Amino acid sequence: MSAFKRKISGDVLARIFNKLHHINMGDIQFDKIGIALSEEIDKAENVSCDIDPDKKAFSGNSNYGRVACFDESSFSKLDVMLPWSSYFYADAVHSIGTPWSSRKRAGAQPFPDPTVENLNKIIPLKNLSILEVGCYEGHHTASLALHSNDVWAIDGRIENVIKTLVRTWLSNCERNVNVNLVDLETNNLVDAFAKLGRTSPFDLIHHRGVLYHLSHPLSHLRQCANICAKHLYLHTQIASEERANKDVTVDGISYRVLEYKEPKVDVSPYSGITNYAYWLTQDSLMKALSDVGFTHVKIISLKDERNGPRIELLASK
Repeated sequence: MSAFKRKISGDVLARIFNKLHHINMGDIQFDKIGIALSEEIDKAENVSCDIDPDKKAFSGNSNYGRVACFDESSFSKLDVMLPWSSYFYADAVHSIGTPWSSRKRAGAQPFPDPTVENLNKIIPLKNLSILEVGCYEGHHTASLALHSNDVWAIDGRIENVIKTLVRTWLSNCERNVNVNLVDLETNNLVDAFAKLGRTSPFDLIHHRGVLYHLSHPLSHLRQCANICAKHLYLHTQIASEERANKDVTVDGISYRVLEYKEPKVDVSPYSGITNYAYWLTQDSLMKALSDVGFTHVKIISLKDERNGPRIELLASK
């Protein structure tokens, strides 16, 4: 149960969820359900994971008042009701969600998110209309909604949409948030928001951990510019000049990129939706931002990580 120190891993939950989906779609015979699920669980890196006993992520935050009447059974059911791949503390004892594995998302997610709080120091978020691209499990969504009462969030996976709705409900900020399913690979942002009834631009687009998973990042940045009035917060993997292996031309302008093969795993929430993506170099990214109207760029951080450089920036018109 949630108050216990060990839970079923997110890897297992995702595999069960994915296999049940394929059974429901008719891809697997119903009389093979038991075998199919057993074989899939055996593929997981960890069947269960330890929960970090250090509850620094919870500091008496009153936003989770909705769990006040939860019993242990309710916490436990919520842990396995959705394919969580991260977790957070809702009170001093109970965490909601689970680590993906013993190596990935093993620590609790803090609330409010420190990167959102830092962004709020750079540009006050109060009274801004905000779009979050790629809401994942709602960690940033809920933090943004602490500052703004006009937050829209989108994701290409329906399970992430539902998890974000649950997360914002738990943190008592769902009235400030509009969460929708939008696949960036198949939808134009302008058209998608028109269908959803949103025609006015956003003051800020919060764009973290998504751009380097896209097969058309340059066209996507143009779409972002069309629905953004002021600022684009971007946190993304980029390619070093040495690794760049291709030139991509958009609207007659050439950009240097790395064509990256996505680790396409159906069960993983950390892979892209297509089997390849383009990573922009830093020069290409700066050029692309300027070309679509974001002429002022503040680099917040630039770090070399295991997969290469990662940049965090605020681009403004």
